[in-house]
Amino acid sequence: MTTPDAFCHAERLRAQGWKVTTARLGVLQALEALAPCSVSAEDVHRHLVRRGSRASIGSVYRILHEFHERDWLEREWSPQRTALYRMRSDDTPETDRITLVCAHSGQRLELSDRALCEQLIAVARRGGLMARGAPLSVRLGGF
Repeated sequence: MTTPDAFCHAERLRAQGWKVTTARLGVLQALEALAPCSVSAEDVHRHLVRRGSRASIGSVYRILHEFHERDWLEREWSPQRTALYRMRSDDTPETDRITLVCAHSGQRLELSDRALCEQLIAVARRGGLMARGAPLSVRLGGF
């Protein structure tokens, strides 16, 4: 039975010119189910396997890469240099989002504060830390 979410995901895939596959639908549904957390390809694969999918880990990596290239996903890097993905939120412009990352636990918290974001971007640019259009993440150390 097709769920309303699966139908919406299928339409979104078709609108991008992609073939609707079980693996692509499964990855979208897994990301949605695991939201708002940032998750690795392995996390998505484990979720799919638990739900009975036979998608390979290679397919999951490829699909996550495709979705990230189309700006459907945000990608961050864990302290262990593992790519972490999450669905891009359409309600807040990318330029207004700040991600706080604990250096010890890797826990993330996203907030939206335009004034604070502008201040942080100005400081980062003065220090030569910002590439044009790059998202801003703030890593917090021990307190």
